[in-house]
Amino acid sequence: MRDAGNDPYANLLAETELKRLQKNPSSISVVRSNLEDFVEQRNGIVPADIYGRIALLDLMGTTNQDSFEKDIQKAIDTDPKDPFYYILWALYKESVYDHYGAEAMADQALRLDGRHWPTYYVRSIAKGFRNSTRKTMADCDTAIKRGGRNYSYVLAYRARLERVFAGRHDYVDFEPNDHDDTINSTINGFYRDVAQLKRKIKK
Repeated sequence: MRDAGNDPYANLLAETELKRLQKNPSSISVVRSNLEDFVEQRNGIVPADIYGRIALLDLMGTTNQDSFEKDIQKAIDTDPKDPFYYILWALYKESVYDHYGAEAMADQALRLDGRHWPTYYVRSIAKGFRNSTRKTMADCDTAIKRGGRNYSYVLAYRARLERVFAGRHDYVDFEPNDHDDTINSTINGFYRDVAQLKRKIKK
């Protein structure tokens, strides 16, 4: 699949549809349909960002697993060196409680860019919900140090960790809604912040 590169119209469409979604959160299906129509008009030759956004909409619950896997694979095929799409796959795996699968996908993203802070954040989520205390805190702190301090969903997850991991050997269970709240706030935040979170390897 050929990468369409920096397409000004695609960027404008993404911004327009983001504003639509922010104004009306129930418009997910409309936004997804508009992005898919754009893909069809361009015969599938669109920036990976468009496929990534469609995959994020899949994660918001509009379609099934097969649709997500198809859309995220198109994003990866279009731009295989961007770690962002691998962490979206990690988020999907974590959303279905596949902690080890999520961590493996995050590790794959880190092999592409070892300084990509969203990857450390997502890996921290996977480790946190399988109770790997020390490594969870280390990954989350690395994410915050490298840029995550500016994102509310990262800080909210860090606060949860502070509550749960009260001390090195003092562990309190997560509350029942902690997992889903963390995943949902991350998915919504990632959709809003796509442009800032995507990062290329500097040659």
